Formats: sequence, C-alpha cells, structure tokens
Amino acid sequence: RAGTPQPVQQSTSGGPPATLKDIPRVEPVSDTPAPMGGESPESPESPLKAIKPRLAREKALEQIPPRNLVTLSIRVPSDITDALLRASTERKLKRIKAHTQQEIAAEALTLWLERNGYLSP
Repeated sequence: RAGTPQPVQQSTSGGPPATLKDIPRVEPVSDTPAPMGGESPESPESPLKAIKPRLAREKALEQIPPRNLVTLSIRVPSDITDALLRASTERKLKRIKAHTQQEIAAEALTLWLERNGYLSP
C-alpha cells in the first residue's frame, strides 16, 4: 500500500481544475550507473569508465555541421547489399566511424569519383 498513488481530490469549491503549476516537480534521475564499491567512475583505481549519457552524446552530434544530403536510389547486386549490411553491423559493434550504410556508400562513391577524375579531392 505504501507504493500506491493517492487518489486525486477534486475541489469542492467548483473552481478550475488543478494546473501543471500545482503538480509537484520530480527531479530526473541520472543516466549514468551508480559506481560499485563506493568508487567514483572517474577515479584511476576504478575499473569502470565514465559513460556519457544519451543527451550528452546527442548534443555532441548536434555540433557537427550538417551537410547537404539528397536522396539517391540505385539498384545493386544482392551480394553488395549483403556485404554492406554485414560491414555496417560489424563496424557499429566495434564503434568504428563511418558505420552506417549511408556513410560507407558515400565514402566508397567519393573515392571512386575522385580516382576517376569526376570529383576533386
């Protein structure tokens, strides 16, 4: 019973219903896990590394200037799509940059176009 929420009491004065200002504010919980053994994740003797919360990672990505991207639809042999999916998955697991299929394809096309003189380096 201690964990069950209390029922909302309706005002008998006939006034307006409760607003968001009347609801108590709940502080967010940190995304980083609590350190084990009383050690802080930043301490040199701690085996745990500090983990960046999702919001910090997303803000870091927002700082990268966006490039003009356009849609391109092409047909390629199925063995290329299978290899591209495998490469993308393996690179993502290893946290290697250029791990999305889009990034890998753009890098490959850029290299080919530069090598054949269609794009300046």
